[in-house]
Amino acid sequence: MKKYAYLLILCILAAAFALTGCKSRAGSSGDKKDGVVDKATVDTTYKVYYLSKDNTRIEGVSKIYTAETPEVLVTECLGSLQTAPEDENLKMTIPDTVQVQESKYDSGNKQADIYFSETYREIPKNEEILVRAAVVKTLTQFDKVIDYVQFYVGGEPLPDSNGNTMIMMNSDFVEDTRADVKHLNQSLVKLYFASTDGTQLASEDVNVHYLKTTSLEKVIVESLISGPISRNLNPTLSSDVKINNDVNVVDGICYVDFNQRFLDRVNEDFALNVYSVVNSLTELPYIEKVQITIDGNTVTGPDANVSLAAPLARNEDIIVKPVDTPPVLENGESTPAAGDETAPDTSAASPETSPDVGATGTDTPPDGGTTGSDASDAPSDGGSTGTDAPDAPPEAGA
Repeated sequence: MKKYAYLLILCILAAAFALTGCKSRAGSSGDKKDGVVDKATVDTTYKVYYLSKDNTRIEGVSKIYTAETPEVLVTECLGSLQTAPEDENLKMTIPDTVQVQESKYDSGNKQADIYFSETYREIPKNEEILVRAAVVKTLTQFDKVIDYVQFYVGGEPLPDSNGNTMIMMNSDFVEDTRADVKHLNQSLVKLYFASTDGTQLASEDVNVHYLKTTSLEKVIVESLISGPISRNLNPTLSSDVKINNDVNVVDGICYVDFNQRFLDRVNEDFALNVYSVVNSLTELPYIEKVQITIDGNTVTGPDANVSLAAPLARNEDIIVKPVDTPPVLENGESTPAAGDETAPDTSAASPETSPDVGATGTDTPPDGGTTGSDASDAPSDGGSTGTDAPDAPPEAGA
């Protein structure tokens, strides 16, 4: 009798050990490398984004990816996007009339290039912007694997309505993937990030898409937290920074409340944290100053030279000027610095501004394309969705 009791106990212990081991393997994220899921890992935190059947939103559905290389991951994602979902209220992202002819992965730029057949052009505009959003969000959800996506149709880069090449990233599309495209806004904003050497601020022009119920001021701050597109610029805020409340503008002063992580120095100079926010927001003509608070409290901050105790005005002195970075000639040589008596006069060939990236001469995304999509791609409710900064705060919920 004792013998059977011992055997029973051993069986129970063995079963418990086996279950523990299975649970450990299934729930572990330690097997992921650079966002690519190992075949032995079960992780449902990733998604595939489908379109609703009424073409008003995209919706993410949990998906297990098993690819071991970025190239195979791109192929696996595209296969999922061409497969009908189980939910009868959703439909496959890439219509069956459109063929994916080829896909390429550039490890240097972390960019996926997707080649579609000519029939892609037949997708109605309202539906096409959702297709674009779903494909980009599916491909760019893997950390440090795919940062950019470019579409090709009939072998040619897909342009926006202004003829500019589009190179897209995840933050180009609203977080609320259930948003009706009729309630989307699109604006061209100038954001300030840390320069290459991390000592000054440099500007970057970015097209942002957002809900009409979200303020442009909040979108600007969220874009700063997401970081720059250009690889020649550096972040100014930690990715752990959070906005506690809505960003409000009262009598020309913009009020932004952050969590404690805003005080973390991403670069050596804390002034870059502060004035990346202040200078970006004061690009809007109706904002004169910015008041930054931490967890609802007014604080001085960690740097005696930059106090957060009162609203701050724009700081032009911290911005990189064109003369700080001499233009590069076709032969690869930089022009001599200003004041060099032997230097030829190149002022006529040195524009003060550079298209797509503001006045700093910083690089654009890979291949020189613009980000996101043109305003005409997202239909509106009759309100303006132009790219010019508004003269007054846009009304939420328009």
